[in-house]
Order: sequence, then structure tokens, then C-alpha cells
Amino acid sequence: MFSAELMLEPFSLFASMRESQPVLHVEQLGAYLLFRYADVKRAYEDHAVFSSNNPLRQPSNSPIVETMIFRDPPEHSRLRALAQSAFTPKAIAAIEPRIEDIARAHIDAIASPNADFVQLFSAPFPALVIAELLGVDASRRAQFVSFANDIVASVLVPDVLTNVLDEFQRFARAIVEEKRSHTDNRLLSQWLANPDTTTEEVVGLAVLLLVAGHETTTNLLNNTVRCLSDAPHVKQRLIETPELAPRVIDEVLRFRGPVLAAFRRTRTAVVLSDTTIPADSLVLPLIGSANRDPSAFANPDVFDPDRSTRGMLSFGSGIHRCLGEPLARLETQLALRLLLKRYPALRVDPSRPIEPILSPVVHGARSLPVVV
Repeated sequence: MFSAELMLEPFSLFASMRESQPVLHVEQLGAYLLFRYADVKRAYEDHAVFSSNNPLRQPSNSPIVETMIFRDPPEHSRLRALAQSAFTPKAIAAIEPRIEDIARAHIDAIASPNADFVQLFSAPFPALVIAELLGVDASRRAQFVSFANDIVASVLVPDVLTNVLDEFQRFARAIVEEKRSHTDNRLLSQWLANPDTTTEEVVGLAVLLLVAGHETTTNLLNNTVRCLSDAPHVKQRLIETPELAPRVIDEVLRFRGPVLAAFRRTRTAVVLSDTTIPADSLVLPLIGSANRDPSAFANPDVFDPDRSTRGMLSFGSGIHRCLGEPLARLETQLALRLLLKRYPALRVDPSRPIEPILSPVVHGARSLPVVV
């Protein structure tokens, strides 16, 4: 189902499904897919019906079970409050100089022949930022990038996902235990010092940030390069008017956002678009389809940074709205400014294929060939 062609450009299929089968039960996934904006929005906001509590039914000792994104209130609220202080606008602004330093350190490599934007910039840059926030040694960056990739790729293969998560848990636990004897002022040490937080929850928070903090920003950067390559007039406007960057990034998030979906499970039977979804059903509300729904956005298949993106669901909605949104925006804005200043001709290389991520939850690239 997740062919390379489909994952590179799923939007025509989404449009067809919004019209013909807006709620689709896919047996091979064991899930109901939601395509229309109203249905997707409700699934993310109505946590009384659509539960986030371990929807993939991972074993109770899995590290993702301890993360806030797979918890309902009150556990979700407590864990979110614990992590919130690191992602306030003030906290993000304080680390902006370090984020820019990390971006600058990777700029030069993009000029190499046969450059892969993912390998040289979009993967290492946000991974090192997260490592910096957590207080993880930069030498471990390649390991957690690899784990993040494996988790995203295996999300619907239960046995493989369990094995990958078990390995990642051991990796994250070793990092957490090291922090007990080598404390600093970074996030892991702060969480460990909190008497109301268990070691398992700290490991879960570390796992969440290492995966979500890397994968989302990496593919927001990738998708920004793709959008600007397809819309050179927008790129030229951006070069001439750098303050347009926030609006361009908003439109990339709507038009080709990095997150396709997040899983939920129904607490009760529910009717959406005249289709009854039974209780205890796995649901996949497709953000990538909702953000192209003409009922929510006029001319949705046109990349237009002058439009209003109010109501887009790219960072989710409701109590689970992405905590790292300010960080992802800042990283992308800084990177975009530096990249276009250094390489105004940066674009996707049409002579080499893009390798997409084959996953129902991420829209992005495993490899993105570029020329400058």
C-alpha cells in the first residue's frame, strides 16, 4: 500500500477518498482511515471518544507507552507540564544562538557533488539540537537518528516495532543512568531531579524527544526544499524578502506537512461521515488529507504563502498539540535563512530520485538529492 510513488505524492488519492470513501476501513492496517477535515479535527480534539492511550497496543513496558503522546489525562497532563518549560518561547529564544551555530556547522557540506540534503543537513542538524537540549553527547547522534528512522518505518509491523523499541529503550536507559552521575542543567538532569517523575517516565520523555524532535523537523526542512524547488517564484520572493519566511513555512506545513497522521483508538462507537466506527477500533486521522480539504482551504492544491493557514492541523489539535512546535519553527526559519543566503540556487536535483519514507505517519524523504 505504501509504495514510493504514493508516499511521494499521496494528495490525489486523498482527494479521491474525501469524495468517495471519507472513512475507510483498511484490513491490512487494522485501522479506519479518516480523510475529511471535520472528521480528522474531531479525532484529534475529542479525547473523550478518541483515546491516545497506547492505541497500537504495545506491551506495558514499551518506552512509547510512557510518553505523553500515548497517554490520556490525567497522566498526559502531568507529563506535558513536566516537559513544557523547555519549549516556551522564552526558553527557545535562549538557545537560538546555539541552534544557529549547529546549522552553520553543516552548511558547507551541501556543496559537495551528489549531495544528499538529508544525510548532510536535515538529519544531523535537528538531531544535534535535541541532543543539546537533553544533554546527550553528540557522539550518540547517529545512533538515535537510526533508531528514529527504524521506528517510523516499522510503525505498523508490531513484532518489528516492539524489537526496535526494546533496543531503543536500552539505549535511552543507558543515557538516563549516565545522567544520574553526571548531572548538568539540561533536560534529562532536570527531569531526573523531579521527585514526582519515575525513571521509566524520564526514559519515555527522552525517547519521545529523540524521535519526534528529530523526525518532524528533518522532514519539515526536506519538504520546504521540495516546495521551493517546485515554486521558484516563491523562493525568489523569499530571498528578496526574508521576513516572508514564517508564512512560507506555515504554507509548507499545510501543503506538504511532515506529519501525515497520529493514531487514536475509539472508546465508544462513533459515526463519522455516515460511517459507524465500532468501539475499540484503531483510527488513523490523516492530517495530510485534512490540510488539502477544500472545505477548509480554498484552492488547497496551490502552494500559496499569502493564504491564511488558520485551522491547519499540521501540529495536531487539542490537548496533544505538538509541544515542540516553537522549536521546529525556529530551527526551520534559521536554517532557511542560512541556506538561501549561502545557496540561492538550492533545489532538488531532478536527475536523481527522491527516496521517500514508507510510513503511514510521516511524509518526508529518506534521501533528498540536491544541487546548489
